[in-house]
Amino acid sequence: MTEALIELPVPLCAELTLTETFTLDRRGTAGNADQQLHATGWLADEVRGAILNQGLRQFAKNRADALKQRFPVLIPTPESTEIDDNADTNRIALQSLHPLPTWGPADRKPPDFFSYGAHGLFLAVETIDPQEQRTQPFQLRHPLHARHSIVVRGRPVKKLKAGTFSHEGPGFRYRVDIRSRRREVRIDYQWESTASEITAEQWSAYCQARGIALERAGAQIHTPTFKPAAVFLRVLPVIAIVGGLSVGWFGNAENNRILNEAGGVERAASRAFEHVKRGEFTEGYKLATAIRSNYRNNFEMQTVFAEAAIRTGHFAEAEEALEKARSLRSGEPLPELLQAALFEARGVLGKRFCLAVRPNPKPCSVWRACSG
Repeated sequence: MTEALIELPVPLCAELTLTETFTLDRRGTAGNADQQLHATGWLADEVRGAILNQGLRQFAKNRADALKQRFPVLIPTPESTEIDDNADTNRIALQSLHPLPTWGPADRKPPDFFSYGAHGLFLAVETIDPQEQRTQPFQLRHPLHARHSIVVRGRPVKKLKAGTFSHEGPGFRYRVDIRSRRREVRIDYQWESTASEITAEQWSAYCQARGIALERAGAQIHTPTFKPAAVFLRVLPVIAIVGGLSVGWFGNAENNRILNEAGGVERAASRAFEHVKRGEFTEGYKLATAIRSNYRNNFEMQTVFAEAAIRTGHFAEAEEALEKARSLRSGEPLPELLQAALFEARGVLGKRFCLAVRPNPKPCSVWRACSG
């Protein structure tokens, strides 16, 4: 006879790790993308179920096709997939290798930036509609630890400054770690569940916290064809953590239109940087304005926006961006150089702001080479 409910054991944490290693080669001969997927617990069961339903080759092809959407010239090679399934420990691992001639369009030279994002997290983490209103709890996949590691290596890859970003919200913890060495950058994104559900009262805070976290779910790594000549650009860390995977959560309809035309937040950031570096300030200002809210805690983008704003006559916005840049990284010389450029544009200091870059006091952009 049953007298009470039996307490169920606490489920073991399920883990999913996706490590994608991109080897870049400007010659187009030795580049490749190496995907390694590891899953444990109930996530391993989900992977097995997908393989049983689709077949290993089709499962591998679907994973390669998802990568090809970001890198159009990638050559899917599902036959390269190797699988290691251990039912006793409930672990499964898959590895695939796909040739990657270039990380940009097929008909152009390799771009100066490698752009990607932590899309692998969503193989395990729930997708949500942040506009949804709830009166009932929202069940989370718990306990869960998801990790997406992006490794980019090769001669074109420029070293990044190491850094960490972490954020917590109802039901989750999120962390991004950047590590770098010569010709290699590694960015690790980690998502950990901390509760089994989100109450209706927590829903708004949960959506907001997720949005803040996933603003830092993209990566942009500098892969220039030549070494920049400007003194400050030479030492400037490249934008490392960029706008998130959810364009449209921020800004107005016009900004969203600009971002859609640019191909998303990450590409808009790259294009804004390149426009300003080439002195195309009107185009740079338009793009930088559209993505600025996604980069409000990013020193480099604040300085890019300030330069574009100065050159297009938006002096109040430039002043605001410089103040923000100083608050993010005190003691850096670049905001002061830009401040001199702002004084020059307002007619305060004559033509002296470029003296810090070269002896010839000809006004120029600090994002371009001061040549002549």
